[in-house]
Amino acid sequence: MKKRILIVLQDFRGGGAERVAVLLANGLYEIGFELKVLALDISGPMREGLNESISVERIPAKRILRSPLALSKKISNFRPEWVISHMTHVNVAVLIAKFLTRWRCKYIVIEHNHIQKNIVYKRRLVRLSYHTTKLLYRFANGLVCVSDGVAKSLSGFTGIDQNRMQVIHNPVINQRLISLSNKQTKQPDHHKFFDNNKKVILAVGSLTAQKGYMGLLSVFKEVQKSCRCLLIILGEGDQRHALEEKIIELGLQDIVDMPGYCNKPYEMMQHADLYVLPSLWEGLPTVLIEALLFSKKIIAADCISGPREILKGGLYGRLIEPNNHEIWVETIVQELSVGGVREGMKKRALDFSVAAACKKYETLMVAL
Repeated sequence: MKKRILIVLQDFRGGGAERVAVLLANGLYEIGFELKVLALDISGPMREGLNESISVERIPAKRILRSPLALSKKISNFRPEWVISHMTHVNVAVLIAKFLTRWRCKYIVIEHNHIQKNIVYKRRLVRLSYHTTKLLYRFANGLVCVSDGVAKSLSGFTGIDQNRMQVIHNPVINQRLISLSNKQTKQPDHHKFFDNNKKVILAVGSLTAQKGYMGLLSVFKEVQKSCRCLLIILGEGDQRHALEEKIIELGLQDIVDMPGYCNKPYEMMQHADLYVLPSLWEGLPTVLIEALLFSKKIIAADCISGPREILKGGLYGRLIEPNNHEIWVETIVQELSVGGVREGMKKRALDFSVAAACKKYETLMVAL
């Protein structure tokens, strides 16, 4: 009989954590586990990437922090050996549910980001839930952080010894992505910016304060003085309106586009001339790993954690202080004017394979 895993997440929106949750679920299913996924909202762009054989159920609650009782019933009904949850507020709800269900199993919570940074931008109730991690996380059987930086941050916030935490890098690269990266595709016909001879810069990530797009737009305005190029920002988020106003203020309407979430980002990535990640903080940005796989020129913010770990201290891309706009402008102009990419990028990306991550999770589950 297959051993059962229950995976809990907020929803299937088009973010990095949601993508990781889907890839992890698929990978664990492929190595022989029986899985069920619970979410508040079972629709969303990431749902279509989930293996159709994996059962999905909606959590009957309006908010995740009001769901512990419903979660406890779902846990009792499914009777898993392990419950794996993603993101802080979901982890809190699941650990409360642990005390409400009679079914005894092991709980693994996954921290994707810097809790000290995220808490500043959250609603009051969510901020309160973050503080409960100082107590509740001690009752998790496995405490997984997606990078060394996240583990250090979490330890500092909760007071939990970092030695109790397991760092497992995100599962990002699967065979489908490898095949796409090896396939030469034609210029994307679904975006006008690829129909001319100008250089194209690509950024991918949610339109939130964390991602640093306000600063990027100011930098891009200055870049135009030395290099006529175009900028595409893929993603959605609560800063869309403010960013659109900033684009108009800077007069960038014809050379910057934010088309929203795109289900075909890899064609754009393959043909873009430069990938930029201007984030103010990160956990372990999956899209930066994907850019490595596609052997793109990369400029990334040397923020608290993530990019430096992925790029091996700058070996595979340029690392720039997040708010140093003058250096950002200079570096973008340099990277657009010189040819060639760095050796070993694709090989480095394979260090973050789905298979490798799932093996580490399997080892962890057996050890609990």
